[in-house]
Amino acid sequence: MSQQDLILDMQSLIGGYGGNDILKGASLTVQRNEIVVIVGPNGAGKSTLMKSAFGLVKRTCSPP
Repeated sequence: MSQQDLILDMQSLIGGYGGNDILKGASLTVQRNEIVVIVGPNGAGKSTLMKSAFGLVKRTCSPP
């Protein structure tokens, strides 16, 4: 798929709440027409990942 089909691209994401990093190197890429499901146990960071995608929690990217 081309760059035009890229809807969301987060790489090496670090982020969390109040100085506690919940996400440590998480990556997510979503292309147009893909169906993506995020699955995991309670406390795994699913909601934090989505909140980071929309800028609702602090996020940084780790160095390459």
